[in-house]
Amino acid sequence: DARTALSLLELAISAPPSTNEENLMKNLRKSVIARYDRTGDDHYDMISALHKSVRGSDGSAAMYWLARMLTAGEDPLYVARRCIVMASEDIGLANDRALPLAVATYQACQIIGMPECRINLAHLVAYLSESPKSTRSYEAYDRAEEAAKEDPAVPVPLNICNAPTGLMKELGYGRGYLYNPSYAHPVHNDFLPLQYKQQRFLRPEGDLEGKVWDEDLLKQWEYMDNDGKDWAGRPKVEKTE
Repeated sequence: DARTALSLLELAISAPPSTNEENLMKNLRKSVIARYDRTGDDHYDMISALHKSVRGSDGSAAMYWLARMLTAGEDPLYVARRCIVMASEDIGLANDRALPLAVATYQACQIIGMPECRINLAHLVAYLSESPKSTRSYEAYDRAEEAAKEDPAVPVPLNICNAPTGLMKELGYGRGYLYNPSYAHPVHNDFLPLQYKQQRFLRPEGDLEGKVWDEDLLKQWEYMDNDGKDWAGRPKVEKTE
C-alpha cells in the first residue's frame, strides 16, 4: 500500500551512495516480506489468489501463492482451514477424497508445525488443483437456503413426520410413508412441501442449466493453457460425407 511504498522510498533515499544496487534491492524485497500483515490486505489478497488458482486448476500458480504466504510468516493452520473449504466448495462431489485429505492436512499442520508442514500443505494444494471440480452440492445448498428463507413456517409433510405417540398416529402423522429398505425396487415418497415438490435443489451430474458457454473465452483457454489443442469437453461434430 501507500505506506509501504513511502517507507521503501525512504530506505532507498537514506542508503549510502556507495551501496551496491543489487544488495539494496535485496534488502528492499526483504523489507516488503517483513511487512506482510496477517490481518491486512496482503493476507486476504493472497489467500484469495491461492483459492482462485486452485479453483482454476492452475497448480503452479497455487503453489506460488502458498509459498508467498508461508515464507512471509502466515499461519499454516489458516491456510489449511481455507483448503478444507475449497475441498467442499470447489472440488465437492467430483472427488470425495479431497475433504478427508484436507482435514488430515490440517491435523498434520497441528502436529508437525512449520517448517515441515509446508510439505503437507504443498501436497494438499497440488491435489486440490489437479482434482476435477464440482459445485453441485454448494449450489444446491444455496438454492435450498433461499427457499427456506422464503417461508420458514412451511410445515413438514405429514407422511414423513415423526409419530412417537398413538394420538399422533391417529392424526395421520407418518401415514403413507414407505420405508425404502423394505422394497426390492424404488418407491415414491413425498419428501418436500407441496410448493417445492417440483423443485430440484440438487441438480443431476452434468446439468448445465445457468452455465455460460463463451466460445471466445474457451478458445483463449485452449491457446493459453492447453497448448492450442481443443478442449476434451467440446461437443463432437459429426463429419458429413
